[in-house]
Amino acid sequence: MKKIALVVLVVFSVQSLTAQNVSFGLKGGVNMSKFISPSDPGGEYNMFKYKFGFQVGGFAEIKLKGNFYLQPELLFSLQGTKQINAINRTYYNTNEFYFTLPLMFNYKFLEKYSAELGPQINYLFTIKQEEGGFKYPDDVLDELLNEINWGLAAGVKYDVSATFGFGFRYIYGFDRKEDATTAFLREYKNSVFQLNLEYRFN
Repeated sequence: MKKIALVVLVVFSVQSLTAQNVSFGLKGGVNMSKFISPSDPGGEYNMFKYKFGFQVGGFAEIKLKGNFYLQPELLFSLQGTKQINAINRTYYNTNEFYFTLPLMFNYKFLEKYSAELGPQINYLFTIKQEEGGFKYPDDVLDELLNEINWGLAAGVKYDVSATFGFGFRYIYGFDRKEDATTAFLREYKNSVFQLNLEYRFN
């Protein structure tokens, strides 16, 4: 939580210095997420599949210099994965609920297009997992809660008008964690594709 507080402090400090160049808005969209496992790259034990989720929240767009902008966001996001154990053909479904804080640096090129790149902090506060219809008790998954992990986000945006826009983003998770509900404790990372809509108030 100290890391999140530090980032929020930096964001609002920048915002206070450039208040006349700040616009606010809401955004939301769909996620396609799955786990990727560097310790099992060939998928010998598990085959991870993408699953649908969503993200919704708000953002501020802060004009810096020229065509450069800073866009901090606070989002509620449903991520996770579907996976198939290749040994016993057991099906798993994992839902992870996050508060995410992307800090995107945007460069506007042409007239309505922007490229974005920046770090993202993820705070995991709820996780649910099913195996073949069996729901794991919450206390089995408690050790994974309150986790803070990091990722790198990159994408492109298109402004339909001064008010509406949409974008495509990919997030690659850096931090690794263990799947506590399987016999083999394998490390995995998050891989997330996002398609979102934005609405600006001013």
